[in-house]
Amino acid sequence: MSKQAFPIHAAFFSHDANLKGGGSISLLNLIDGLSHHTHCFVFLPGRGEFSQELDQRNIEYAVLPNMWWVSYAYKFDNSNLYRSLKSRLLYYRKAFQRAYKNLKAVPMYIRLIRKYNIDVMYTNTSVVFMGALLSVLLGKPHIWHIREYKGSDFRFDFGNTLFNIFLKRAKVKIFVSEALQKQYPKLADQESSFVVYNGIPI
Repeated sequence: MSKQAFPIHAAFFSHDANLKGGGSISLLNLIDGLSHHTHCFVFLPGRGEFSQELDQRNIEYAVLPNMWWVSYAYKFDNSNLYRSLKSRLLYYRKAFQRAYKNLKAVPMYIRLIRKYNIDVMYTNTSVVFMGALLSVLLGKPHIWHIREYKGSDFRFDFGNTLFNIFLKRAKVKIFVSEALQKQYPKLADQESSFVVYNGIPI
């Protein structure tokens, strides 16, 4: 089937160029399941094991910056005022550098989304936000697959509030467990919120 004949054209945003984590493997399994009736186009942050698997499957993809908007296990040094200010300045400097690289890449994303007539966008994890941002800019529905516990696993660069605003706007919110869904009580009861456990390829 030619890509023009597919009823749905979907863009998938991956946070990893390799397949070391369960999230990336789950995304590849999802694409395998959907590719027979959905035109799948994948955005990768680099070349690696993931792109090799997509090449074997003849799945189209593009390599563009998609910097994380979180920092893992980051703690500010509050032993004194100087160290506290220094650690916070270094933290936000890196955060703004990541944000700048992402924003600089937005026009390239938009060009490809329009070129491939993308209908819906899917983000595979909460550690990247490019899909959420583009869905707002282009008025496209966004599916956000949440896999991580906020606060315990990482710190959002610009706080939880910004993430919650983007997540609330998502057309569909998918959580990998009921415990994770309950971390978002205002969203858990919405019709757009679902729990989908990681599948196993057959």
